[in-house]
Amino acid sequence: MSRAVFSGSFILFLIGMLAASATRADESKHPDDGRNHQLGLDLGSGLDTDPDILEPFLPKGIDRFFEWDYRILIRDDAVGAIARYQPPSIFGKLTLSYRRRMDVPARAGLASPRNDIYETVGQDPPRLERGFILGAAAVFNPHWGVSVSNDELSLDDSLEHLFRRRITFAFGYSPLGNNQGKPWNVTIEPSVHHETTHRFRPNPSEKLQGFGYSLGPVYHYGLDWVRIPGVIGPGRELRMDRFKAKLGITDSETADFAVDASLNITAYATRFLKLSVGTGTTYLPVRGNGEFHVDMGASLRIGWSDLRF
Repeated sequence: MSRAVFSGSFILFLIGMLAASATRADESKHPDDGRNHQLGLDLGSGLDTDPDILEPFLPKGIDRFFEWDYRILIRDDAVGAIARYQPPSIFGKLTLSYRRRMDVPARAGLASPRNDIYETVGQDPPRLERGFILGAAAVFNPHWGVSVSNDELSLDDSLEHLFRRRITFAFGYSPLGNNQGKPWNVTIEPSVHHETTHRFRPNPSEKLQGFGYSLGPVYHYGLDWVRIPGVIGPGRELRMDRFKAKLGITDSETADFAVDASLNITAYATRFLKLSVGTGTTYLPVRGNGEFHVDMGASLRIGWSDLRF
């Protein structure tokens, strides 16, 4: 219940912020006309909220001004590295991403305090997952982009033991191109995947494999023209980056039909900090009267960029 209340409040906050800033759309032209770089360390937990990992389309917001964006990723469930190259010409964007699943708090000797916190709030500690995710995305022009990823997961606990491999191919189509002069854009993002799942417990060993698909629109809105004066020091120490909303349907030969929705927002607090928060909901209509799963997440990037504030 508390998750649902938080998610509802978060959604209302995003809608209110967009409504309040809608009258400033004439300021959407960004004053930075050079190509910028950033590097950093991403710390995150919960739902993956970074809006530009392996997305097969060009971003809106401040991130579109970075020619190079590279970082080390440390989450509570994975470590990895991400590099994105967005040259001023030749093609739109190239992204490479690798992350290895692991129990990072346990590796740091903090498993017991982490489990105590979960017990205090009445939640089960996360299950020990292993494996990796390797992927790449290329955007050829403002209209078209593709991405491919290989996701391998192994799970071993007292209740379940399984191995799953999912290979996904997705592409993005933005019918408006980069929607020049507008702070927003819409992209259609269909994908197909092949999944193999081998379960050893709790049931007798079984192996499932088959194809699946996902389809839905993505709405992204660049907020870098929104002024937040006096929040942190001089007027532009806090700068909004982007708002993104995504809706999709997913079905496959190995899993139930599902409807997914997610929202996230990112902002820069000086050139050294970037915050991303979000929420996502999955609805499984075929399970009895329907079943909802709500997730939340946040990430903080500590680093450096030559973006002018």
